[in-house]
Amino acid sequence: MDLSVAEQGAFCLTPVVSPEEARGRAAGHKGSAFGTIAQVFSRPKPEEIELEELGLRYEPMWNASCHVKVAFQRKESYKLPVKSPPHVQSVTIHDQQYQIDVKEQAITLPAIAHCMRESSKEIWIDAVTNEAVKNFAVYVKATKSAITGDFAPENAQVVAPTVRASAVIRDLLGDDIKPVEADSVQEETVEVKNIDLYLRPVYAYRYNWAAKKKTAEISLDGISGEISATKSAAQAALMKLLNKDTLFDIGAETMNLVLPGGAIPIRIVEAFTRGKGPA
Repeated sequence: MDLSVAEQGAFCLTPVVSPEEARGRAAGHKGSAFGTIAQVFSRPKPEEIELEELGLRYEPMWNASCHVKVAFQRKESYKLPVKSPPHVQSVTIHDQQYQIDVKEQAITLPAIAHCMRESSKEIWIDAVTNEAVKNFAVYVKATKSAITGDFAPENAQVVAPTVRASAVIRDLLGDDIKPVEADSVQEETVEVKNIDLYLRPVYAYRYNWAAKKKTAEISLDGISGEISATKSAAQAALMKLLNKDTLFDIGAETMNLVLPGGAIPIRIVEAFTRGKGPA
């Protein structure tokens, strides 16, 4: 197997939603911040709820894609119907004689099937929860800038990725790396076309309902504008810098863990690069 891993990249996405617009949307969400039950029974008034800004943070997500190509041969046998008078016992094709199965009125032809299996796959996953990223198309179109050194944005926090590149590749390849039913394999290549870390901007807010001594938190995606409820534990994985030496932990030893089963020729294409320019 010939496995190649493309140059690794890290990118920061530029917010589409401004801080002022984000705060306005968050303020408009006060009435539904505490759920349907609170709206029905408690009916909180917007003026009773204080909006607290928790700041801008950058949440990590992975984008990776691959192309798998396998060329192989497999011995096959094919039934060929033969319309012949009852007294015909065999036929000769290319100097090879074949007996006729009288019951099935057919001959069995041995053959070698020349096969080609190709597949492509792309994934977007949250680099903290390891869950699939929804609505990732908006991030594909977003403006991005390459991160070429330590990333420490002013007046913002960075959520620490807990899912590393090797785990992403394991998820990416999955069942695509499995033995084929073959008598011989002529070509088997796996190309990891990209393995990129993206940092998406997210505005975080807390609602304080003093009268009921309740709080609720939301996050507003700085690209899509989507609002989602967040747990307080979401603040626990914050850090100031990204350590790419451990984040992009791709090497021969790592890949042998990803693809167990003996020595595998591996080509790391410009690997361990600090960053790459925008696509």
